[in-house]
Parts: sequence; C-alpha cells; structure tokens
Amino acid sequence: MKFIKTYKSPNFNTRKDPKKIKYIIIHYTAMLSDLEALKHMCSKSSKVSSHFLVNKAGNIYELVDIKKRAWHAGKSYWKNTTDINSLSIGIEIDNSGHLNKFEKYPKKQIDSLIKLVKKLRIVYKISR
Repeated sequence: MKFIKTYKSPNFNTRKDPKKIKYIIIHYTAMLSDLEALKHMCSKSSKVSSHFLVNKAGNIYELVDIKKRAWHAGKSYWKNTTDINSLSIGIEIDNSGHLNKFEKYPKKQIDSLIKLVKKLRIVYKISR
C-alpha cells in the first residue's frame, strides 16, 4: 500500500505509550475538497491533524507518523479511557458531510479505506 507523503501536519506530539494503540478513529472532513482538508490539517494555526486522509479517488495521504500523537479526537474518552489521541490512529475521509447533504462515498475511497484499516489492524494488533 503506497502512501502519499507530500503533505505533513505540524500538529502532533508524543504518544504516552507508542506501543499501546487500541483504536482506529474514522472521521469525515466536513470540507468541500481534499485540498481544503489537507491545507487545514497541515496549518499550524488549525491545531488539528490526523494520521491519514483518504480522498475520493482512493489516494491515501500520510500526514502524521503513526508513532506520533495526532490531534484528531479532541478531549475525548471511551469506556472511562481518556486521551484517545494517544491510543488511536486517526483517519479522515474526504467528504463534505452535512455541508453537501451527505454526499455518497465513492467505491474507490471505501476500498482504500478498507485496505488501510485491515493493514493497521494487523500491524498494530487492534481488536474489533
């Protein structure tokens, strides 16, 4: 699986325990294009990022090294666990969502997302 590494986000820091990745968090961008989303996540002033972005053509951009803590989950918790950013891999899907009446996800995009999630689950031993 080939990742596009031409865009890098400055919005990351150190994970509490880089060996303890338990979750994959998938978001949609809520922006009108992949370039708009890439620009936003790669802007220091936005203070947001994700590890990956999957665009409508199925291309996968690696924005933050998985060993680092991307800022995609905010101040969140799950089952009494806090700091989800330290325990997860964030994936953004290029989709305008509510801005464009919830457009459909193209097949190429979903196929790439499925391959990425399967690979990450195997490499990082993430349970269902």
